[in-house]
Amino acid sequence: MVYMSADLTELCRKYDSIMETKNPGREYFFPSSRAANYNNTSVCRLFDNILRKTSFFEKTSKKPTCHGLRHTFAVNSMRKCIEDGENFNIMIRYLSRYMGHSCPQNTMYYLHMVVTLVPEIRKMAKGYEDILNGVAYVEEY
Repeated sequence: MVYMSADLTELCRKYDSIMETKNPGREYFFPSSRAANYNNTSVCRLFDNILRKTSFFEKTSKKPTCHGLRHTFAVNSMRKCIEDGENFNIMIRYLSRYMGHSCPQNTMYYLHMVVTLVPEIRKMAKGYEDILNGVAYVEEY
């Protein structure tokens, strides 16, 4: 199961409808040119190739990456939860599922990215203290 927003779901439905007419009964939702699936390396390479074709590529020395976008999404989601006064313990479970992690502990990896919010997160994330103190900096996909 993939968790996504309503507008992204609608875009995926439109894409699926178009792809079904071009490639009926395809095995993968996003097939590669060889009708195979994309792995992490393939997606990142494709992202880099598309980025090189933009004017943004020439304007900055720090290039965005797939991994960087994922980090930014996670950190901004946590930051928004805190700023909006949401229950962090509930939100982290949703964010974990949304990102495809097997458990919230794997999503806690991103907390090291929000250094300025750590005191607030620790206060709000009661029950996760042992996890926060022993976060392994290895990301699960």
